Amino acid sequence: MTPRTFASSKEIRKEIAKHPILEEKIQYAYSLPRGGIALHFTENHKVDSNNIDHLIPTNLFGNTSKRHIPNYNNQNQQLTGFLRNIPLNCNVLELRDKFESKTNIKILNIHQLRYWDTKICMPIAKIKFRSEGDLQKAIKLGLFKLVDEKKEVFVERKRVNKVTRCYNCHRFGHSQVKCTLPKRCYNCGQENCTEKTLH
Repeated sequence: MTPRTFASSKEIRKEIAKHPILEEKIQYAYSLPRGGIALHFTENHKVDSNNIDHLIPTNLFGNTSKRHIPNYNNQNQQLTGFLRNIPLNCNVLELRDKFESKTNIKILNIHQLRYWDTKICMPIAKIKFRSEGDLQKAIKLGLFKLVDEKKEVFVERKRVNKVTRCYNCHRFGHSQVKCTLPKRCYNCGQENCTEKTLH
């Protein structure tokens, strides 16, 4: 049995459930488009080259499966936080000064996010911290007042919850690569739609 046998997250979870100690350590599990299975461990059970043998049994997905840690550098993700509930169209330099003086944390970079379609400012600023410890410290502050006395802001890590949408049938929970359903119109949801939609 190879990782390609597991077509859905449900099948992967069933296999993981055979190892109860492992099940509580895994936060997300899903198959990859080009074959293989991705496992995301909880914050308390980070995987590195020293503990991969201890955390993941060799026969988890069959005897032919190979285990490896992604070779990208995870450091940047651990240094990035998001300051939420900030005023719209605020002065970013002023926001940086106020954040550093209020929290006593020096940051590398900050910029306010915008909606991809309208380019209107969002009430969120992306912050790059100098260290993982500084990010943790900012998160532990919880709610605090920064620019507007009526609003309380807070820092959090990047949210990893992603919604998978199929661009073939336009349903959720799987990708176009794994879709076995008929193609549907993204505008009306019908299978045999002949109308052209204007963009």
